[in-house]
Amino acid sequence: MQSGDGVANTGDELSTRPSALTPIPSTGLLLGNGKYVVKVSDDPADTDGNPNADSNGRIVITSTGSGQNGATSTTEVIIGSTTSPGRLAILADGDFSTSNEINVKGPNASAHANRSFSNSSEFCVENKISHGSVFSMNLSKITSGSACSTAGTVGVNVFYNQPKITPEIYDVPTLQIIFRPQADYILKGNGTIIKKGSAITMTAAEITAAGLSDWVWDSGKKWKWGSGSLISDGIYYAEGSNLEITNGGNNTTPPKITLIAEGAIEISNGPSFQPKLLGFALVSGNDIKITSQIGVSGNPGLVYSYGQMEVTNQSTFYGWLQAANFRRNDGTNGFDENDPAGGNLVQGSSKGALRISNKTTVNAPNGGGSGGNNITVISKREVRY
Repeated sequence: MQSGDGVANTGDELSTRPSALTPIPSTGLLLGNGKYVVKVSDDPADTDGNPNADSNGRIVITSTGSGQNGATSTTEVIIGSTTSPGRLAILADGDFSTSNEINVKGPNASAHANRSFSNSSEFCVENKISHGSVFSMNLSKITSGSACSTAGTVGVNVFYNQPKITPEIYDVPTLQIIFRPQADYILKGNGTIIKKGSAITMTAAEITAAGLSDWVWDSGKKWKWGSGSLISDGIYYAEGSNLEITNGGNNTTPPKITLIAEGAIEISNGPSFQPKLLGFALVSGNDIKITSQIGVSGNPGLVYSYGQMEVTNQSTFYGWLQAANFRRNDGTNGFDENDPAGGNLVQGSSKGALRISNKTTVNAPNGGGSGGNNITVISKREVRY
C-alpha cells in the first residue's frame, strides 16, 4: 500500500508493484478517450491505527475513470485474503444437477449447492456433498469417502438443509479491476487487440509476431479460435465480448493460457491447456459452456462463471468449478442476463445454475490461490456521474 511516495491512497500504490502487473502511476493510465486512476488504501475495519499498513488481510482498491464531457465512474472494492484450505471442488449458488457418472477427487473433493442437488446416475465425491434444500438426494447413486469407495450415508458424507456458501463474485466491474490489468492481450469488442500496458491497437505484423493471427473477430459478436495450431501462451481478456474456442490445445504439452471474458466462454473439440495466471483457468462475467474433453492439467485453476455453467462430454478439470448464478453482493441473485452476442449461452432452467454430465472428472487440490491463499471480493460499489 506504500509504493511510490510511501503513503497509501495517493494514487501511486501500483506504480512499481506488483511487479508482474502493468504499473499505474499517480497520473493514471490512458484508456480510449479517457483515463483511469487507481488508489490502494487500508480498509476501515483495520484497527491497528496505521493507515499505511495492513494487519487484517483486507485492502480497499478504488478505480476512477474519466471520459469526455467530464463523465466519471468510480468503482470501489474491498478484497481480502484468507488461508483456509481453499475452494470446494464444486460450488453452485443455485441448483446443481449431474448425470452419467461424475467423479470428484482430491483433497478438496467436496460439492455444495445453495439450493437443491439432483443426480440421475452415479455421482462419486471423495469428501462430502451438501446442499441447502430439505429434499433428499438419490443416495443409491452416491458414493463418498476415501477413493469413492464408501456408500453415501445421510449425516456422514451427505448433508441436507445446509447454510449458504458465498461464491466468489467476479462480475464485469470486478473483472475490469482485478483481471484486465493482468492480461497480456486485450481482445476488444470492436475487433482490435491491444497488449499489456498499451492503449494502441496492435498492427497486423505485431499480431502475427505474437502468434495471435488465428484469433478471429466473428460477426461482431465474439472472439473465436478455431485453428488447429496451439493458442499462444498468455492471459487473454475479452472486453465486452464472448470467447469461443473450438481447437488450439494439446494433450501432450498443454499451452499456458488463462481466458477471462466479460461475456460468455464456450469451449469444444477437445483442447487441453494449463493456467498461466496462478489459480485461474477460465473466468466469465456471464456463462460457461464446455462440450469437450478439456484437461486443465499440471497446475490447477478456477473455472468460474458469474452466470450459469454447463459441462458435458468427458471433460477433465484440475481445479475448482463455481457457478455464481448472477449473485449480487447483497446475497440475492440477478436476472439471467444476455451475453454480448445477444443470447444466453446456458439458459436458466429447472436443470439449475450448474449442470455436469457425461463422465466428467474434477480433480480438486487444496488452496485456490498461491500457497492456499484465497483472494476474494468482500464488498463492491460503483458511482457514475
